[in-house]
Parts: sequence; structure tokens; C-alpha cells
Amino acid sequence: MQIRRLGLAACFNACFAPGLAQAAAPVVDGKLCGKACRQTFRTVRFSDAPDGAYFQLQECSSLLHQQALYLCWDLHCLEEVRLAEATILNETCIEIWGAYIPPHDVVDGFDDGDIAQFARFDESLDRMHSVDEVVLPTQVWTGIMSFANFPIIWLFGMRNNVVIWLTGWHFGTYNNFHRWVARVATFQAVVHSIGYTILILRKGGTDYFWQMCKMLYWWTGELVSYQTIDSSTLMLILTQATIFMSLLIGFSMLWIRRRQYEIFLIVHIVFSALVLLTMLGHVSIFKGAYDPLWYIPACIWLFDRIVRGLRVVAFSPRFWSATAQITYNGDAHMVRLVVPVSLSFYRIEPGTFYYLMVLNKWNFWESHPFTVASVSRGAHYDVESGDETSPLLRHGPNCSDSIVEDSEKCTQEMTFLIRPYESFTSRLKGYAEERHPEPARVRIAVDGPYGETLPLKHFSKVVFLVGGSGIAVPLSYLQQLTTSSPLPRLIQIHWTIRQPALAVDVLNRELNDALNCDRVKIFVYVTGADGSERSDDAIFRLAEWKSTRMKVEEVLDAALDVAQDGSLAVVASGPGKMADDTRRAVAARIVHTLPRIEYFEESFQW
Repeated sequence: MQIRRLGLAACFNACFAPGLAQAAAPVVDGKLCGKACRQTFRTVRFSDAPDGAYFQLQECSSLLHQQALYLCWDLHCLEEVRLAEATILNETCIEIWGAYIPPHDVVDGFDDGDIAQFARFDESLDRMHSVDEVVLPTQVWTGIMSFANFPIIWLFGMRNNVVIWLTGWHFGTYNNFHRWVARVATFQAVVHSIGYTILILRKGGTDYFWQMCKMLYWWTGELVSYQTIDSSTLMLILTQATIFMSLLIGFSMLWIRRRQYEIFLIVHIVFSALVLLTMLGHVSIFKGAYDPLWYIPACIWLFDRIVRGLRVVAFSPRFWSATAQITYNGDAHMVRLVVPVSLSFYRIEPGTFYYLMVLNKWNFWESHPFTVASVSRGAHYDVESGDETSPLLRHGPNCSDSIVEDSEKCTQEMTFLIRPYESFTSRLKGYAEERHPEPARVRIAVDGPYGETLPLKHFSKVVFLVGGSGIAVPLSYLQQLTTSSPLPRLIQIHWTIRQPALAVDVLNRELNDALNCDRVKIFVYVTGADGSERSDDAIFRLAEWKSTRMKVEEVLDAALDVAQDGSLAVVASGPGKMADDTRRAVAARIVHTLPRIEYFEESFQW
């Protein structure tokens, strides 16, 4: 009889031991039993199934397949499990076949003798599955591992990061981790998607592939086209996790981040949200088993946004009306941005940085980090004088160490020195040029502080090696280092610049008071022009100018020769090559025969 062909099969041996096939009572219960029967028969081809039918179509169209399922459920599963699995199968068959499976009556005519004569399918002998044995486990685990990386990706990418608070590592370190974990997860997702596509094509061909594309969990997992039930037109599905992850990697290249930051930011936010949403659909077939891997990144993102908002309010409770002053020195190619801090709930610490958001334009949500160059007694720009050389900050008596809420007692301002490049910084320059010679006023929101203060006041000597706008780092620490007693005994600032006007401008303003301190020595290395024309100003400001490149090793050796019994802190803030050279030179001098030397690097990695 027909059912003895590859039919009914078939296959009690595939799921259960041969001796269990004749069991009178269920020996397996729970969800695994019903699914085990269905999963096993999916790998068997039944003789009455349509040619090229994929496994779900075979379940709905093959009577032999349906009879085998009912007998497997009857022999090895509880009745409620059979009813539940049949209900699930009916829902699938209505969606893809337009009809229910036959009722349980189709196996009522079989007695124990008939069942005993059915052919048995031995998985270990009869199935050709060498490819599946390799590909299927690979696809399963690459998919799981990719999704399991999501909480780490979101955690390491947030500026309000719990692990930063626990370890004290820089945001740039975790940002590197964020990028590399995302790349690994994307590679795993690509392997997962390609492998399952191959398996689907092997099992049911293109017809099976197009039918699978109609299912939510499939088309949210990979970029496909699908055929609608009432039309033969193929429509492209755009919502897909693997392709979104791949595009995120592409749009996160360094060139795009630096030159087209707005595009990078918009794509990053939108595609990240789409990845989460499509992954939620992709794992929907697991009935919530993997949903925590979706909720955790969503909660991390929400937590970060809430803390950002709280930081903005803590700095300026009326942030929507807070203003900043912007000026631009064309000769120095430097933007000064001055923000009042009299309403802040906390004190401004050296070395910390803040994210600035200009609220004047439509892209108010765009924020960029900058290190505080100085905090000083407030002074107003003399608008009526029209003198463009008037200092933006007039240094007066120091205020109390704590921020005083009463503006009558003390009004403080913090200054950011910003080199204008593309995008945000270029717009700051534009604001200043529009109002020149008066300072431009913009509405600004300040998110911070971030970062930590380096323990420089515990060293006998401190050497800063900085380039360009990296001068903001030593400026941030100077007040603390020059007022702490008795250490440090020596503070050297070695500053490499291209425009001499930049050094003259900073010497006249932020460094004005520090130059009167005997412990502070400033060396300016002009690489882009001849600095001799500024020699008079340099001598007057007690800074030593050199028209040559800074030699890091010579600088460190000279610092070590001064008071050899003292410890030395080396701080680098500048281009990557400068940081690499400094790190290498410091490492070569960390030996027991020399005084203690420690290296610190201040940079923000995009």
C-alpha cells in the first residue's frame, strides 16, 4: 500500500529509540515532543508532496506527512501537545496554502498491526546530510552570537556608560570596542543570513525561498524579494536587519564621520533603530525567548538619553534660553566659545569635556565634545569700543572654588578653544563671522561634564606635549597646578603650531596669568611659518619660540635631568603621530634607574 513507500514513515527512529515506537503511553511531554516530530519529518520527502515543495508546503499538502505527524504525536506526546501543535500548523497552512490540514480522523483506520509494518527511517543511515551537518549549526550559532552582541554594542557606544564609571577608562577606548564588536556582529549576521538562504534553496528551491519571504521572521532577518499572494509582482522588502547592519558599518567610516558628520549621525540613529525593530520581528518565532536581547539595548539607549537630559538641566536649568558668545580669530584660525556657568549645580573640574548643542538651527540635536580650556571671572565684551583685539575674557581675582549660585557674588564663564574644520565647527565660525567684530550670541545647551581629572598635582614635574587646539588641555589644568603647593615644582608646555598668531592670541589671554608663575615654562614650536616676527611678543610673554619641529625624546630627557629625584607626568594632546611618538619615548624611559614617569593621553576618538 502507498503508505509503506517512503511514507508514513517514516521515522520514529529519527526522533526516538526503536523500542519506544510501540509504547502504549506517552514517554515525552512538553513543547519538545510536538516540535521534535515536526522537525524530523521536515527533513523527509514524502511521495505525495508536490514537486519541489518546501517543508512547510509539504506539511500542508501531503496526506502522508500529516498522517505521520498524527501517529508520532499519538505515540509519543500528550494529547494537549498534539492539539497545540495541530493548531499552530493550521494557522501556517491557512496562511501559505489556504486550507486546514485534515482532522485526526485520517489515522483512525490504522491498528497496531498496520503501524508495526510501516517502514522506519534511520537518521544515521538513510539521510545524506553532510552539508547540513556543517552549515546548519554554523548558521544557528552565528545568529545567536550576533544578537547576543547587541547589548555590548549599545552599552559601549553610549557616552553615559556604566562600565566607564566602573573602570575609569576613556570613552574613546569603549568607542573602539563598540566599533569592533559591531563589525564582528555584522560579519556573524552576514554568515547567518547567507547560510540559511543556501539551506532554504537546497531544501525547496526558489519556490520555497519566495514563500519564506512572506514570513515576518524571515524578511526582517535578511534583504529579500517576495511574491504577494494575489500578484506575481516581486516587491522589495526594505526592512531587514543584516543589510541595515552592513550599511551602518559602511556609513561609519572615518572619512564620513569627519567630513559628513550630520549624515553619519542621522544614518546611525535611524538604522540602529531599524536594526532593533527588525531583529524583534526576526526572533518573534521564538515566542519571546530572545526578546531580552532586544529590550536590553533599548533600555540602555533610553537610560543614556535620560541622563543626557539631566546633565543638560543640571548645567543650566533654563537651557532653552542660555546663550554663549562666539568669536573667531582669522589669523589664528581659532574659534572661542564662552559659556556662562553661574547657574550650574556643580563645579567645573580640570580636564573634563562637554558636548555642545547649538539650538539656533534645525539640527539642534547634533552635539560635539570639547575640552574646557579655562574657567574665569566673567567679563563682558566691549561692544561699543569696536576693538576686535579686546580680550574676550578679562582675568581678575579668582572666585571661590565652588560655583556660587548667586550671580552677584561671582559670575563665571568657561572658555572652549575650537579649531574650525567641517560641519559643526565650521558653522560656529560662520556665526562669528556674521557678527564680526562683535561676538556672536547663540542659544546653547551643554551636556556634561564627562571625563576625569588626571592626578597631575601629585607629580614633581609635569610636561605637556600638545599640538594646535590641544593647548586646551594644559590650560584646563594650569590653575590647579599653579595653586597646589608644593607640587609640581616644574610645569612645561611644549606646543606645536602652524600659525604664530594662535600662540600670541592665547598668550595674551588664557596664558596671561600663568606666565607670571616661575614654575611654568612655555615652548612654542612654529612649523607652518617663521616665528621670528613674533620674537618680541614671545620674550615679553616669557615664552621660548622655536622655528622647528618638536623632538619628543630630547624634551623628555631634558625634563628628566631637572631634579632627577622627582616623578614626571607626561601628557600628550595632539595629532596621532605626536601621541604615538610620545608614548614610544615614555615607554623606552620606564626603567628602574630613572625617576618614576607616567604617560597620559588626552584625545577624543570619533
